[in-house]
Amino acid sequence: MKATKSSTVTLKQLKRESKSFEASQQAFLIALLNINGYGIRVKRPERRSQKTLQLLLIDQITCEDGIIPFEQEIDDQSAMHAKYELEKFGYTDLQPKDIDAIGTVCGNGRYDQEKLKQVKRHRDANRSALGFSYLLRMAEGIGYNFKRRSTKPAKLTVKMEKICSMSGRLNVGLTEIKNVGEEVNKLVFTRFDKACSSVDLLPMDKEIMDIWNKATVKLVRRTSVVSEPIKAEPFVKPEPSLGAQSMCSNYSGFTGFSGFTGLGSTGAWDNTAMSVVNAVPGVEVEQQMMVPSYQQQPQMVYQDENGMYYGRQTIAPFTLGQVNPIPYIPTQGSNNAANDNFVFTNMDYPRQQEENYVNDTGFVTFTTQNGGN
Repeated sequence: MKATKSSTVTLKQLKRESKSFEASQQAFLIALLNINGYGIRVKRPERRSQKTLQLLLIDQITCEDGIIPFEQEIDDQSAMHAKYELEKFGYTDLQPKDIDAIGTVCGNGRYDQEKLKQVKRHRDANRSALGFSYLLRMAEGIGYNFKRRSTKPAKLTVKMEKICSMSGRLNVGLTEIKNVGEEVNKLVFTRFDKACSSVDLLPMDKEIMDIWNKATVKLVRRTSVVSEPIKAEPFVKPEPSLGAQSMCSNYSGFTGFSGFTGLGSTGAWDNTAMSVVNAVPGVEVEQQMMVPSYQQQPQMVYQDENGMYYGRQTIAPFTLGQVNPIPYIPTQGSNNAANDNFVFTNMDYPRQQEENYVNDTGFVTFTTQNGGN
């Protein structure tokens, strides 16, 4: 008997943990949408569970396009499943809303009370599963990806999806999902009082933002700087047409080009987003780019149409596959630059003075300036 009792208690605990996790992952998605500018109205539940976290009852979601009648849409979908199940039992004259008053409906003895209770349980389970799936699709629609856990298949109800990690705009593990979800769930319930029937979570709620930032402050974003230093290697490639060696050979500026040549044996790149701002007076040059990893950044020398040189300690970034042409900067006509300073040359593409644009791709080169060249 002891073994049976222990097994029963363990099974109950597992079920409670499962229900609590469902509430946590739902609250995590609510927090995710909220920090991305969605407002959410949550209805006060009729009863409060004391042993497990409780799913939040979402009434509506506010976004840029207007108000989403969340509860109504989920009710309509779950009602379709309930209607099908009622018809399967032969209760074609009943509507899904009738099962909310089972005692009254079964008073005349025409309907099996246990069957109606089963339909009601299935409808409530479908509401939870459909509601979570709805939130999940919304989060995926704004750039997040989720890894699902494999769970036991559902035979008579819609399967509740369970997530174990998130990637895309932010990489989040199971621990962060549980921690954020639990805190947000508890936070929402603390805002209910006896007088209110619902609570509005305004877009980017401060307390939710604080919970989110606290849990995710150590996570690495996709847009962050690479944490591992790239080993510097010389990647100088001889150029027969030049009087001195160049740092990089020419490459195509069109979307989808294959990459750089002359990078040395590793071909390692630093993909840190960087900018060149006001390198030439009067020319707006600001571009997100992929750049070689330099130990010391070379002095870039720019020459205008009057033969004047301008220098700035900087690097020239470039984004693979996402290129906008930089205005053409001429580089002929002056010997005023110091020897062996680097010259940045950009060919605007396609060059407007040529009618045939086929094979007329722009390019960027790093070269050296030698006195009379």
